[in-house]
Amino acid sequence: EALALALGLHAARGLGLSEAAPAVESARAKLERVLPVPLRGRVRALGETVALDLRSAEGPLTDTAAVTTLSAGAQQRRRVHFSYRAADGVETERDFDPYGLAFRQSRWYVVGHCHLRQGLRSFRLDRILSVSLRAETFERPADFDTLAHLALNIALLPRAIAVEVLLHTDL
Repeated sequence: EALALALGLHAARGLGLSEAAPAVESARAKLERVLPVPLRGRVRALGETVALDLRSAEGPLTDTAAVTTLSAGAQQRRRVHFSYRAADGVETERDFDPYGLAFRQSRWYVVGHCHLRQGLRSFRLDRILSVSLRAETFERPADFDTLAHLALNIALLPRAIAVEVLLHTDL
C-alpha cells in the first residue's frame, strides 16, 4: 500500500497542476516519516529512480481550481459556466455539462455537452479562464467513455496536411 501511495504521489508531480506541488511534497514527506525504515528506503528509491513521462517540460500548467470545480460538476451532475480562450485568442462564455475529465498528450481536458454550440465538445483546461458551478443539473449519457471520446476528437482535428490511407489486405 505504501509503495502504491508513493507511486501515486510521484505521478501526481507530473500532472501539470499548478497548486498541487506543495501538497504532493507535504504528503510524500508525511508518508516517509511514518514508514518503517526498510520500507522508507524502498519508497525513497522509487521516487529517485522511476521516471514517468506524464507531461512535457514546456506543457502548460493547469489551475487546480479548474480541475476540482469541473470534477465536482461532473460527479454531482451539475452544470458549470466558464470563460474560454480558444487557440486563435477568441474568448467566449458558455454553460457546459461536464461528463468527465482526462489527462492526455500532456494536457488536461474536460468533455461534455456545450450549450453554446449545442453538442458534445472537448476543452483544454489550460485555456479556461474562469469556471463556476451552477445550480442546474443534467443527466450524463449511460456508459459515456470520456477518454475514448477525447482520443477520437483529437484524431479528427484538422491538420495542416490531410492523409487518408486505404489498405487492401487480408486478415
